[in-house]
Amino acid sequence: MSKIERLLNLTAVLLDTQRPLTAQEIRTQVEGYGGEDSGFNRMFERDKDDLRSMGVPIEVGPSPADPGIDGYIIADDNYYLNDFELTPDELSALNLAVLSTQMDADLVDEAIWKLGGTVDVNIADSAPQGSITVSPGLPELFKARSQSKAVRFTYGETERGICPWRLDFKRGRWYVVGYDIDKQAERNFRLDRIVGDVVEDPEVQWVKPPDAMRNDRKPWEYGDNSVKARLWVETSRAATAATQFGSAVEVDLVDDGAVFVIDVAAPESFYALVADFLDHAEILSPPELREGFLATLEEVAAHHG
Repeated sequence: MSKIERLLNLTAVLLDTQRPLTAQEIRTQVEGYGGEDSGFNRMFERDKDDLRSMGVPIEVGPSPADPGIDGYIIADDNYYLNDFELTPDELSALNLAVLSTQMDADLVDEAIWKLGGTVDVNIADSAPQGSITVSPGLPELFKARSQSKAVRFTYGETERGICPWRLDFKRGRWYVVGYDIDKQAERNFRLDRIVGDVVEDPEVQWVKPPDAMRNDRKPWEYGDNSVKARLWVETSRAATAATQFGSAVEVDLVDDGAVFVIDVAAPESFYALVADFLDHAEILSPPELREGFLATLEEVAAHHG
């Protein structure tokens, strides 16, 4: 099991519990922990540090199951961004991306093999194959967006003030779309070009996004032309997928999972969704989406190999 999957499992367990769990309880409930006590303790401490460093609020409190022993829990109120209506799995994936997500070589190999491609020996021998690094101001922008507050930051050499409306991740970079207070128009900013801190501007009244940006369309549905995609999702992740796609999509149940029929107008957003499922999902059709996803994986591997 990769570290990404273990961290996702740990986050999900700490979110689902109604009381603080001891380290030993976590060891039995989180897939990926095992081995000697000393090995588990080191791994668990590193995992806690990693999650906290990306802003996941792991709290420590007395465990009802074992008085005198510390327990761990993630409080819903401190973790969820209610305005975005994301599932726990989506939030976990987002937080991992903010921290620094790395794809192990075997994960890339399996994904390419599953799509019917071949793995170059030089790519297979190098690890990690790709990474998503921290972008300046991302946590502050998410907070401002969820609380409907304006912010200011230095963009290149110019100070800019915006009301953030949406955050996007495309081709390895984060972008924020919002109302530019000085230009009085919608603008798009690359987060890696922000210099210094993103700070709240309490003097500016929030400007609402246009209706077209506040509808219930999914990220992969934004675009002029769409295709019908058929995506297989393994049984263990089918419920999560159903939550992400919504009740409007067509679903066919099969022996080993479910096949979702989805309208895809923005392939990059769809590829990001499929990647979140790791090897628990496969694009069945159309061929151009399968080939596009394969090309994206190979591009990442080649760039970082």
